[in-house]
Amino acid sequence: MPEKDRSSLRHHQGLNISFLQAYQRERGYPRHSHDYYVIAVVDSGLQSFLHGGTRYVTPVDGLILDKVN
Repeated sequence: MPEKDRSSLRHHQGLNISFLQAYQRERGYPRHSHDYYVIAVVDSGLQSFLHGGTRYVTPVDGLILDKVN
């Protein structure tokens, strides 16, 4: 039986940093941007995103650094 999607969001008040840990099989997000920095590490599976009309795939052990605005 496949694992169910899950996520948890925590925030460190002193450093003002949020930490999202998630397992998502097929979740998609509508097009969006961030007005803050995002650092993501893919530790299993893969993650893909569109940027400038090009689809990028981040494999296992891949790192994503993003600040759009």
